[in-house]
Amino acid sequence: MFGSQRGVLYIVHIIEVDRGLPVDSEIRDQTAIGEDLLDSMERIAKPFKCEVYSELLQSRRAGHAIVHEAAEREVDAIVIGMPHKMKYGKFTLGEAVPYVLEHAPCRVVIWRDAMRSDME
Repeated sequence: MFGSQRGVLYIVHIIEVDRGLPVDSEIRDQTAIGEDLLDSMERIAKPFKCEVYSELLQSRRAGHAIVHEAAEREVDAIVIGMPHKMKYGKFTLGEAVPYVLEHAPCRVVIWRDAMRSDME
């Protein structure tokens, strides 16, 4: 079923830049992590034979950048990945996921990483 639908997949990784830095600052460690992630996602998408475009972006707020990109590209859905994060001993969605859920112009799928064994 899915193999016959040749869509376009946009893979975007957002580096959040602190307000104390110019938004276009070079953040080497985060850039390297983002490029590795994009390469990994491209390899995962390859067997599906769809057009794949990947981009590393920098923004003050990841949620806003994700919604902006989705609107600009008129996507049908956003799949947003997030770690299993704890803050003050409680699970948290962070800031980006709630923003995307509230403002996205399309469907949203959340992919949460597994809980780390040191948190159980």
